[in-house]
This record gives sequence, C-alpha cells and structure tokens, in this order.
Amino acid sequence: MKLSSGKKLKSPNGIVARPTTSRVRAAIANKLKTTLFNARWLDLFCGTGVMSCEALEQGANSIVAVDRNHHLIQTAQTNLEMVQANISHSASIAIHQAEVLNWLEKQVEKIKAFDLIYMDPPYKSKIYDVTLDRIASNRWLNPNGLLIVECAKSNFPKENNDWKLVEQCSYGSTTILYLHLKEHCHDGIDSRQQQRVR
Repeated sequence: MKLSSGKKLKSPNGIVARPTTSRVRAAIANKLKTTLFNARWLDLFCGTGVMSCEALEQGANSIVAVDRNHHLIQTAQTNLEMVQANISHSASIAIHQAEVLNWLEKQVEKIKAFDLIYMDPPYKSKIYDVTLDRIASNRWLNPNGLLIVECAKSNFPKENNDWKLVEQCSYGSTTILYLHLKEHCHDGIDSRQQQRVR
C-alpha cells in the first residue's frame, strides 16, 4: 500500500480490509489540495489510516482518526507516525479505538470541530445515514467545512435535511460525495446536478 507520493505504508496482517484505492485517494487529494493546508481532519472508520496519511502529507496540521478495530487502529498509528516523521510541518495526531457513533456522542465536548471530515464505513453497512445525522447534530464540522463520504454506487445515503451535495464523483464501483451543511449554504444551487463519472 502506497501514498500518492509513492511512500510505502504498512498493511494489516491477516485482516480483511478495504482501503480506499490509490486512484480514488489521488483524486480526493487533488481536489482538496488547496484546503488541506493547516486543516483539522477527522477520519471516521479510518481503517489503516491511509486517507489520514494523505491528508497529513498534504499539509493538515491536526489529524484525528477513529475505528473500532484494534488491529487496524494499530496499523493506522504506525502509518501516521511514519508519515509524521517525514513531513516538514508540525502536526498533531490522535488515534481513537472506539465505535464511531458512540465516539461522536461522547467526545463532542472535548474536541474542537473540524475543517474536513472523511467517512468511509463498510460499503454494505446501514450506518451512513445515522452517522451523517450525528455529525450534523453535534456540530462536528466547521461552518465552512466539507464532509467527504465514500460509498458504493449501489448504497447511497438517503437525502438528508442537514446536508447539501456539492459534488458527486464516481470511480468504478466507488462514489465520493462532497457535502456542506445546508445551514451555511446560500447559493441555492441544486448541487445533485453536479456529478462527474470517471
């Protein structure tokens, strides 16, 4: 497993994981390159931490990663520390082994809101909608922040009163959704029309 820069990362031994593909990671990193510098990044269902590593390498100065799997969290910690040791800017890293929904409720008074939130639950899970609700209701995203959701083409989150779709990009069987909180959107554009298939 490698970053867009070519840096090798650790993969978990004997664990079935579905890390975001290099093609999708490169596309996301390219789209966010102007917003990652000095950003606060939250990675939900982080797995091996590969997306957080991309964010860290691209200039994020605060990384928080959450996953319930002990072995994946250990791998994420190793990967993030390797990247942290080789970047030129200072950055903080916090890794949490926890159920994501519980963490979003219990940590809300302890941790500041984020500029960028990335969530990548298991594709066949039923957890997308409740996670979106919890991020919005607990105000985890800054007013001008962006939520990035990775999902399967066949398992879209439902329309949500809290979120406005800014852009939708498809890469094979994977879809990436970019969302803003509706309460901070003023352009009135029906952004579900802004779709790209690659």
